[in-house]
Amino acid sequence: MHPNATEEEVGALFVAATQNDPDAIERVGQGTAKDMFAFDRERAEAVMRAMAEDDPDALQMLKALLKDMRRHKDMCRQ
Repeated sequence: MHPNATEEEVGALFVAATQNDPDAIERVGQGTAKDMFAFDRERAEAVMRAMAEDDPDALQMLKALLKDMRRHKDMCRQ
């Protein structure tokens, strides 16, 4: 993947790569959940709970956690 790919391009690539492969979607989901729990167990539990309860804020909570994980990873690279 090109280092200057936009979020939309990455998202489109993900959809194309996984849309017909339920196993791939499951592996990505499990890997992401594992990373979230390793990064911040309390927030990961809150996100999972919100998603299970169809909380309207669940998606925003998930995005915020993933964004913080990305920021942390970027800071560790420097």
